[in-house]
Amino acid sequence: MNNEKKAQYFDGIFGMRSSVNEGLFSFWMDFEDDEVYVSEETAEYFGFHRINKNTRVVEATAEFEEHIYPDDLAYYKKALEQFLEDGEEYFDVLYRLRNKNGEYETCSTKADMIYDEKGRPLFIAGHIFNHERNDAVDPTTGLFTRSSLFAKLQLYQSMNRPFFLMVIGIRNFFYVNNMYGVKVGNHVLKYIADYCKSICGNENTFRNAGTKIVMLWDMKKHSQKSISDFYFRLREHLKSGIEIEYNKVTLEINGGMVVVDDPTIDVNTIFMSALYALAKAKEEFIPELNVFKNESFTTNQRLLGLLNEVRIGAEKGCDGFYLCYQPIIDTQTQEICGVETLIRWHDEGYGVVAPGMFIDWLEQDPVFFELGNWIIKTALLDMKELALENPNFIVNINLTYTQLQRDEFNERLLGILKETGFPPEHLRLELTERCKVLDLNFLRNQIIFLRSYGMQVSLDDFGTGYAAINLLFELPIDQVKIDRSFVENIQKEEAKQILLRALTECAREMKMDVCIEGIEAKAVRDYVTSHFYTTSLQGFLYSEPIVKEEILKWIEKYNRQLNKKRSEIKKKETERKKTNTEKRKNTKRKE
Repeated sequence: MNNEKKAQYFDGIFGMRSSVNEGLFSFWMDFEDDEVYVSEETAEYFGFHRINKNTRVVEATAEFEEHIYPDDLAYYKKALEQFLEDGEEYFDVLYRLRNKNGEYETCSTKADMIYDEKGRPLFIAGHIFNHERNDAVDPTTGLFTRSSLFAKLQLYQSMNRPFFLMVIGIRNFFYVNNMYGVKVGNHVLKYIADYCKSICGNENTFRNAGTKIVMLWDMKKHSQKSISDFYFRLREHLKSGIEIEYNKVTLEINGGMVVVDDPTIDVNTIFMSALYALAKAKEEFIPELNVFKNESFTTNQRLLGLLNEVRIGAEKGCDGFYLCYQPIIDTQTQEICGVETLIRWHDEGYGVVAPGMFIDWLEQDPVFFELGNWIIKTALLDMKELALENPNFIVNINLTYTQLQRDEFNERLLGILKETGFPPEHLRLELTERCKVLDLNFLRNQIIFLRSYGMQVSLDDFGTGYAAINLLFELPIDQVKIDRSFVENIQKEEAKQILLRALTECAREMKMDVCIEGIEAKAVRDYVTSHFYTTSLQGFLYSEPIVKEEILKWIEKYNRQLNKKRSEIKKKETERKKTNTEKRKNTKRKE
């Protein structure tokens, strides 16, 4: 193995910083160069004085074994000896290790051995896991937690070792807790965890937040078909019911998976892609294992590469992101009454990428919160002058459920309003239909909070699901935006006409504004405005989403044309009145 490859592996091990709180400690033992290296946190926590950079393997091994509990030492040395004799690739052994305070704590070494082409060991590298640190091991399932998962992903990527990452989630698990109690619910999680690690291995099975169990499958040992078959067996087994403390519990699961054979992909991108695949499986009720992909790209890896760049851009001060604005037109006056803010991302390699390619995926990542704040602040600064000049001008900004549920969202939003000096009564926040995942009381209180500061709230994509219609009755909404799917072929499809009339009349009775999206032709505009209650329109008939400089020019031109049209109408009306007056005078003269 060359030094470059060794360096990549080393970076992978220590790329995940050792954490005392999470019980994760990195180490490296190089047989070829006869040196051992541990992180500073490792040496400090366990009180290693002789183990540091460039320490000889024999010396380091001797000091490490001095810290192992005497009754465990023989077992540890036998396990290590057996591991070396068998030429195994993965080392996993449990023992007690003394820390700097003289206290013995239950730990385990989990590491990979790398051999040369002749089968001779080159180096062993991995982590010491402290099982008595709260965040290292999940107490309910006994599985390692997210920090261990990310360390493992980093390791595989550094080795250019292809793998599959699968995430399993239990549907409506709260019903289990409500029906049988939390104790049974915990036993259910433990049962599934044991089932998964019996196939995938303890070292490659992890628990993420909630009911999600993550499995890492080495592509050298497993195929996509074998993993899909395992998922099918597990799903059918849980559907048929499992015996937990004299209760037969039936469960429904969904699964998402990502295929990774590109070592340049960031581990956060990989993990979020697997979560996204799981979320889609739940949302669309996909019974099979849902493999992360997108049909507009020739390969899954190209999409992963794009999302990786998008995420890196979001981390680096929203690099590559920019905003576009689409005008919204008042139905009665034909005046511009606002704009909707839409995000785009640009990269020389991928070109301009629309939000549909990355928003659903990225909104599950912690970096999205800062990106969302950047969108709000940038839009308010861009549109501030227009809002101050026009009392009817409203800036619409989309808001995801992941932003709303952050504890600091309200404070940050008010801070942005104060910093930009933007009048809050000119801001309308659009909630997507996916906000239905939030607790209804929480969502209602959030809307009440926003409106108390003068902001308006809109329900976007209205009518696309029953949940959205239900929200209309439960939440103090100012506006509903009718999804473009209702407008397509509206003149010909009677069912759409009936449903759209019911939706818009319901909104009228509740004194809500209605904006209809997807207006692309004059005939559609005329039909919609003459047959349904609507207060504003939006679509390509007026303009596609365009950047700030272009929207300002567009608004100026549109206003000139509107004023010119009004002047012409006024002139014609004046001439008509004059003509009618002359006719009446002539009639009187004849009489």
